[in-house]
Amino acid sequence: MFEFNKVRINPIVDNFRRIKGNTLSILINKSGEVTVKAPYNLRVSDINAFINKKMDWIIKKKIVFENKKLVPKNYSEGEKFLYLGDWYELKLVPDAKNGIEFDRENFILRNDVIPNAKDAFSKLYKILAHNYITFKTIELSNKYGFQFGKIKFNYTKTKWGSCTAKKTLIFNSKLIMAPVDVVDYVIIHELCHTKHMNHSKEFWSLVAEICPDYKNKIKWLKLNGHTLEF
Repeated sequence: MFEFNKVRINPIVDNFRRIKGNTLSILINKSGEVTVKAPYNLRVSDINAFINKKMDWIIKKKIVFENKKLVPKNYSEGEKFLYLGDWYELKLVPDAKNGIEFDRENFILRNDVIPNAKDAFSKLYKILAHNYITFKTIELSNKYGFQFGKIKFNYTKTKWGSCTAKKTLIFNSKLIMAPVDVVDYVIIHELCHTKHMNHSKEFWSLVAEICPDYKNKIKWLKLNGHTLEF
């Protein structure tokens, strides 16, 4: 985090430099690092405004470079998999209930399931998502006075959650790999849709009332959502 005169540069910036001249620029290298170069006399507030204006472009570029760094899983001993934002090692064993398990310390995969490991993980993550997200949804709905219908789970490429006209909440099972606070934000987002079936000012005001830093959660999903894979 860069700070000048108690005004902070947007945290998406990795490197910040003051330069001679009048050109304000944003550069993103192949590692996905964001560098901002700004004239000495340009106010930090103006620099941040420029960064915010270019935010969609920055995020798209970072995702492109991050995707290039992603290594496909090969389901080998010691390989790490996500659960609620933490990494857990994979253990290969001769015997495991249902072929795959998660004991909160390791993911455990039976040797003969390795050829179909992706399908096995898909089923396991869906169970884990159902157990945790269902519990948290009920907890948050009771705490903040929401009412919903059913809860369903699926796998999608673009949506983390949705709410139907009948107040059925649908969550992407891959969400269970994200940090707890991000998962909670998505749940809150969809619960707020049970009162506002749109993205109006009233909707976002309700979201902000429950989750004041929701914008950071949205940014996290945009930057890291593509890494939640198995």
